[in-house]
Amino acid sequence: STLFPYTTLFRSSCLLEHHVYPMLADELKEAHTNLPTSYLQHLVVSNFIETLTWWLKKGQDFTYQEVVQFYLDLLIPKN
Repeated sequence: STLFPYTTLFRSSCLLEHHVYPMLADELKEAHTNLPTSYLQHLVVSNFIETLTWWLKKGQDFTYQEVVQFYLDLLIPKN
């Protein structure tokens, strides 16, 4: 079915919303009090998906630990 990629992406996004976003939520909400939670959630999920896409297309020149650290370094505010 032509809907397969979209339903798979939707399911993946839902999983990421429930697993990845909660790990960053408190810090992001505290650092960006003026932004809606739904936007922060979308930002975390879409950036995670795009980061993985970039890594896979790049040929995995970096370890997954390095890529996760790149992602976290950009999203977690530095004090």
